[in-house]
Amino acid sequence: MTTENSFTHLDDKGQAHMVDVTDRDVSIRTATASGWVKLSSTVVELLREGGVPKGDVLAT
Repeated sequence: MTTENSFTHLDDKGQAHMVDVTDRDVSIRTATASGWVKLSSTVVELLREGGVPKGDVLAT
C-alpha cells in the first residue's frame, strides 16, 4: 500500500507494521477522548470506598 491515500502502517494485506518516523518533522497534537463504563452498583461502591484488592483500578 503505497498510494497517497493509504495508511503507511498497513501492508497490502491490511496488517499493521512499524513505520520509521525518524525523518518526519516534529508536530504537536492533542486529542480528547470520552466514553462510558457500565458498572453494577456493587462495583461502583467498591471503587468509591477503595475496596478493590488490587488498588485503584481507575488510575491505570
